[in-house]
Amino acid sequence: MERSQIITLGVFGLLFALLYFGCETKSPESKAIETSRALNFETISIPQVRTARLDSLDDPERQELDYLEQNTKHAVSDSAKLNGYEQLSSFWYTNGSPILAGHYAEQIAESRQSIDAWAIAGSTYFICAKAESDDEITRYCLNNAIKALETAVSMDPDNVDLKINLALCYVDFPPEDNPMTGIQQLLTLQKNNPENSAVQLQLARLGLQTGQWDKAIGRLQDVLSREPNNKKACCYIASAYNGKGQPDLANKYTRCCEQK
Repeated sequence: MERSQIITLGVFGLLFALLYFGCETKSPESKAIETSRALNFETISIPQVRTARLDSLDDPERQELDYLEQNTKHAVSDSAKLNGYEQLSSFWYTNGSPILAGHYAEQIAESRQSIDAWAIAGSTYFICAKAESDDEITRYCLNNAIKALETAVSMDPDNVDLKINLALCYVDFPPEDNPMTGIQQLLTLQKNNPENSAVQLQLARLGLQTGQWDKAIGRLQDVLSREPNNKKACCYIASAYNGKGQPDLANKYTRCCEQK
């Protein structure tokens, strides 16, 4: 190799080292989150989970699964494969394995790159996080839920419902270093969207859980002033008044709560 080539390679090597090791492009917080996610993802093998969950299926269900998997495997078009993923996601959700339902929902989102697909994947993984008793699977599903919902929010930054769902990930699973993260996100959403009933309902729900009856009632009355027949608000405010020891006021909202 000529001396000029060696020098050129050396220069490129030095530039690569500087870029790779010397330039920090992410905050320490972002890197810590990514490292945590990577470690958690590596502890879960979807094929192993599938194998373990086969034991919970009866013979007709196994036959249905085999049919769906074979159809998906031999799909002749992208649309047919995505349809197969949808059917497999629905199958596993119906049969009590939201982690596998989330896995296929994520495959769909990766392919379609649509807001709705990422929102569905995030919601499915969040259901998994709440339903599973295995800590590793819970962490895996929670991390994937956050990842999917963050992707959806990045595609539609003004969508309040998506931001509520993302905040609820942190509300129901508070980070150890900042357990108020989810609540702070909801309060910010409420400040920026004071007439959004969905935000008020979530904050009221948290008030009920912590016995902050008056705060919950204030939020629920705000919702009912705009939506007198909001069933969820009626049920929550009835619970709040019962919590305060005021059953007569609670009964005032019972009919609305029990409406079909």
